[in-house]
This record gives sequence, C-alpha cells and structure tokens, in this order.
Amino acid sequence: MSLMTHTGVSGTYATSTISSRFDHGGGLVYVAMVAGFNTLTDNIFVKVQDNDSDGMYDLVFFYYGNNGGPWGGSTYYYDLATPTVSGYMTLSFDLTGDVAMLEIQNDASGLLELYSVPGVLPLAPNLGVEFGVGTYGPAFFDNVSINDGCGTGFTYTLTQPVGGQSTTLSVVNATPSGGVLFAYSLTGPGPTMTPFGPVDMSPPITQLPMVLADWTGAANLTVSVPLRASGRMVYTQAADIVANSLSNSHAVVVL
Repeated sequence: MSLMTHTGVSGTYATSTISSRFDHGGGLVYVAMVAGFNTLTDNIFVKVQDNDSDGMYDLVFFYYGNNGGPWGGSTYYYDLATPTVSGYMTLSFDLTGDVAMLEIQNDASGLLELYSVPGVLPLAPNLGVEFGVGTYGPAFFDNVSINDGCGTGFTYTLTQPVGGQSTTLSVVNATPSGGVLFAYSLTGPGPTMTPFGPVDMSPPITQLPMVLADWTGAANLTVSVPLRASGRMVYTQAADIVANSLSNSHAVVVL
C-alpha cells in the first residue's frame, strides 16, 4: 500500500483537478487520486479498485485518509457500469468545494462514468494543499496530470448525458466575466481546425449559445438531450472566447 505526493505542486483542493490513466497487473489492486493532502489521515482519497481480484477494476471508493474510511453518511462506493482492465480517472470538486466527483473513462465500455459524494466542506479545515497518487498491489498508473499540467487550466466537465433528460456542461478557470462557447459533434473526434485551434470534433459541429463566466471563471450551461440520441457517441469541447483557448475534450456515450 503506497501513497506518493508531487513535491513541486500545491493548491486549494476545491479548485483543482487530478487525473491519471490506470491499468492492471493482477490480483487485488487499486489506483487512487489524492487531493488536499495534509497527513496520511487528512486527505481526500478516491480510488478505483479490483475488489474481487478477477483482473478487472469494478468498484469506486471515496475515502477520507489513505485507504481510510467514508466521510459523512453518504454512499461512499459504487459499482462500475462495466468492469474494466484499464481506463482514465479524474478527480475534481464542485464550485462549492463540498462535492467530490470522480469521472472514469472506461476502456472496456467506452462510457464516461461519473460518481460523486458530498460532505467535503466539514473536512476542509484539516486538509492540506498537496496532491498525489495511492496504489496497492501490481497496479499501474501513467500520464498523471494535476490542474491540467500543474497550472490553473481551463477545464471542462459534464454530467452523464441521458436521452430525454438534461445534462449540465461546466467549465472552470475561464476568463472571469468572459464568454464561453460549448460545442458538440455526433460524427467523430476530428481534429478540425477552428479560430481557436484544432478541436477534437468532426464536422458538422453544433455550437451552443454563448454563456458568460462568473467572477471566478466558472460557467455552466444546462441543455436537453433528445431521446433519439440514446446510444450515440457525442464529442464535445469548450472554448474561452477572450483567451482564445480550448478546454479538454470529452467523448461520451449517451445513455
């Protein structure tokens, strides 16, 4: 059982994002994203785990402390929709800093799976400003990114789209009070050249109405997902109009 912190990076957990690829070496394994590290017992520790040692990651756990225990009274573990040998995991927090959110890009199913647990704010006085990775057994991780490469990156997240329901598109670290564009494609991952640079979407690309970021650089747009979109792959990305920059992109199956 290991926990490593990145000695060159520090920041407030609530405005930060930490990501990593994960893979499997056999047996009981987990890979955890760690935020707000202060001590081994005072940190947010969110992991994906092969809970039955069958060679596939199948559960997500939200813990306080190094492989510690749940916080509050909320559900703290979830089954992956499709167990997987490998994937990409991203830990972030909502705008209030109270909700921890884990996104799994599942290599087995191609789905973007989203899980969240509230109740972080009461823990905040004991949290620190470091970030890290926790592992157990022959687990593999790679391509670790903290705040989009240790900066204050323009970051895009979305709730799992479901046909006939609404989904919320969100960005952080945009230009404060500046315009933000969201766009999507149903035809492929690009690249396609645009005034903002090459985007991870293929033509035709649908641009949604512009929204203004608030004073912190956060912006949200809630849109309706047509029922007929169920089962289709959507490619989506955001742009900061003032900074003329692109966010990370997502490829997600509509449920």
